[in-house]
Amino acid sequence: FIRRSKRYAAHDDANLCKEGDVVQIEECRPISKSKSWVVIERNGAAIERPAFTILENGPVRASLRVVRTNGRTTVSEIYRLYRDGDQLEVDVRLDFNEHYAMLKLEVPVACASPAEIAEIPLGVQARKMTGNEEPCQRWCALSGSENGLAILNTGKFSYSAKNGALRLTLANGSQSADHNGR
Repeated sequence: FIRRSKRYAAHDDANLCKEGDVVQIEECRPISKSKSWVVIERNGAAIERPAFTILENGPVRASLRVVRTNGRTTVSEIYRLYRDGDQLEVDVRLDFNEHYAMLKLEVPVACASPAEIAEIPLGVQARKMTGNEEPCQRWCALSGSENGLAILNTGKFSYSAKNGALRLTLANGSQSADHNGR
């Protein structure tokens, strides 16, 4: 009886795969030094890959559209970067058709011992990073001694921060608020 096994490093765009999942992989162009395979199916269901479209690539501004689909929800993001700018604009359009689910935009922040701060009515409040959903007004931020990241928004009013990542709540399909944490 002979048993052979081989390991493959496969890229999972949506970071959906967990240990024990049965996946189907497909060879692709090299993604990194060790990855030249991509996951195309997880537990018998096809994995939707994001669609990328370059909208502009000019001397002043570059913009990219990314469209992602998961279940009955579609997220369309347009990323804009100006030549001499120090900020990245992200315009998010959402078709959210989920029940009992929450959708967040998560941005990892590379700064040592970040402090969590957010605008509240008539002021600013510093908080501990617990991962709990917190209210905010037009912005929330993680700030270190030398760098940080702020997310400015025009219509989302809660966020969470944990493990050096800032997560803005884009949509909440809950039937009601759970104030007791059950």
